[in-house]
Amino acid sequence: MNLVATEILALMSTALTTTFNQYYDGEVELPPRHLLPCLMLIRNTSHQYAHGTAKDRVDYNFTFRIVIDVVGSFDEAGTGAILKAQQTISDLMEGRDATGVAESTSVLGVLRRNIRGTNYLFNNDFTIQYSKLQRGKFFYYTADLDFSVTADLVLRQ
Repeated sequence: MNLVATEILALMSTALTTTFNQYYDGEVELPPRHLLPCLMLIRNTSHQYAHGTAKDRVDYNFTFRIVIDVVGSFDEAGTGAILKAQQTISDLMEGRDATGVAESTSVLGVLRRNIRGTNYLFNNDFTIQYSKLQRGKFFYYTADLDFSVTADLVLRQ
C-alpha cells in the first residue's frame, strides 16, 4: 500500500465529494459511462534515495486523470457539446475565479490548498494536458494533471 497515494486520493474524494461519480486508485482503460465524470490517480514513477538512518526520501510522480462523456454535454437542440465538454473538463481540472486563483472545486485548487500533507510535500510544478478519444460511437474528453510529490518515509528498520 502506498501511504502517499492513499492520502492524496482520500483528499480528493473528501474535498470533491459531489464533483465526480467515481474515484479510482489506478488507471482504468475506459470507465462505464454511468460513472462519469470520474477521477483516477495513476502512479507513474517513484525514485528512492537513502536519506538518513531509518528514513528514505521518495520522489513520486502521479497523474490525476479526469474522464467525461461528450454526449452528456449536448444541449436539448443537440448543439454545443464539444465546447461545453471542453469547458466542463477545464473547470473540473483547473477552474479559476475572476482573480486567476484556482477554485477550491477544481483538482488543481485542492492540490494548491493542500501543499503539505501528512506523508508528503507537493512539488510546485503541475502540467495539464487535454485530449479526446473515441471508443465506438462514444466520445470522451480526458484531462491529465501530472505532478510530483516528495515524501520522507521510514522504509528501513
